[in-house]
Amino acid sequence: MVRIIRLPVFCVAVAVLAISGQQISARAADEKPIGVPTEAGSEAIDSPEGVVRAFLLAVLSQDAEKAQAHSLEDSDFQLLFEGPKRPEEAIATQKALVAQLPIRQLKVGEELTLRSKKKINVNDKMVNEDRAMVMSELFPEPVPMQKVDGIWKVDPRPILAYRKASGVKKRK
Repeated sequence: MVRIIRLPVFCVAVAVLAISGQQISARAADEKPIGVPTEAGSEAIDSPEGVVRAFLLAVLSQDAEKAQAHSLEDSDFQLLFEGPKRPEEAIATQKALVAQLPIRQLKVGEELTLRSKKKINVNDKMVNEDRAMVMSELFPEPVPMQKVDGIWKVDPRPILAYRKASGVKKRK
């Protein structure tokens, strides 16, 4: 019997990881380190896909220091860690999902139609040797990346804009 876990919508990436209705493996998120092949594919921690995965896992774990290490600087960065505390079971399930989540780099010339019906034509200003965009079917929008001193970093501005627009309240 397949168990389907339904969770409330949770913002991690550019907006919300739409987890509701997804089949989740019982495998723990920490079972394999990032960069080791999983069902989702294989990526090195220094690849844009690996950095996004590490960033998402750090945010889910409420590890601001680790998340910041994978992110560009932003004065509102702490907003990622505000809001109501999530139940541990939900966090574990979300981490398992992120650990298995297929994430891919977009390529120049790709045309995307997002869930919002917005169309994006990926160009060489968005994707080049110092910029990347990564996407998963669970992300409402691509996650922009920038290479700083040879290291890929997540640009948190779109995520923070979503958090601000959603009116995230501080944790008590």
